[in-house]
Amino acid sequence: MVRSFVGSNYWQESMSAYGARCNADDVGGRYWGAPGSMAVPFGTEVINNKSMWSSLRLGTEVTARLLDRVTFHGDAVFLPAAYLLNEDSHFLRSDLGPTPHIEDSGTGWCYQLEGELKIDVNDNRTVGAGVRHWYAETGGVVDWVYFAEDSDLQDFTSGRFGVFGNVSYRFSTF
Repeated sequence: MVRSFVGSNYWQESMSAYGARCNADDVGGRYWGAPGSMAVPFGTEVINNKSMWSSLRLGTEVTARLLDRVTFHGDAVFLPAAYLLNEDSHFLRSDLGPTPHIEDSGTGWCYQLEGELKIDVNDNRTVGAGVRHWYAETGGVVDWVYFAEDSDLQDFTSGRFGVFGNVSYRFSTF
């Protein structure tokens, strides 16, 4: 069975970095410390980046029974109109003002691919495993919030690749 669909998508991810270790430099570690020493303990959050994508989804879904109890399910989705809002915070930089320090925004495009094999254990239980790849990119504007300056955002990309599994139970219908 092949079906087409139209929808919307909201994808948000947040990443934080903790601590800082000194690298080798040209001044013998005079300012921060010797190479390998801890400038900031790993328990201290130093940077956070939060990206939020909103987009239109145009896709095709394929479901095919391969064997008596084995089914393939796949999605191929194009996201032709995507909007990005990205917030970047550097917590140890008091000279940059309140967080978030940098806001990026722009429009771009994305795609999402997924495939899954499902096995019917019995009439009510199903187990499945699959693979997923998502990609998004944009250009746009970088807003240095505290300094009230804008600059061009050259490229901003987000990507995810991974495997997943699921177990489902269908209640009997009468």
